[in-house]
Amino acid sequence: MSKTFATDNSVFIYYSTASDNRVAKLRLGGTPQVIVSGIPKNRYHNGGGLEFGPDGFLRATTGDGQNTSTAQNWNSSGGKVLRFDTAGRPAAGTPRAGSIVSRSGTATPRGWPTR
Repeated sequence: MSKTFATDNSVFIYYSTASDNRVAKLRLGGTPQVIVSGIPKNRYHNGGGLEFGPDGFLRATTGDGQNTSTAQNWNSSGGKVLRFDTAGRPAAGTPRAGSIVSRSGTATPRGWPTR
């Protein structure tokens, strides 16, 4: 939900399309306005957590789209925590200037099965 929901009736959603996962701003009763796209998708491992942090930026947790190598690839938005403003622009202070990637994931967490 938007921090200004009471006045703008906007929510933020994470959803899958035929080609990718996306984050969009949605005014209730309106059409989604995509702010982040190109997040890897597959039948499983799509992620989708979305919340505002204490700094006012949105954070999205993404899945690796069943390709575990994307979690360690800083050029992919898969298997990451993304941090961006309500227009999809990178938040200040991300590890790589100009990138919405805030944290990189791990291919297989220690102790988890590899299959």
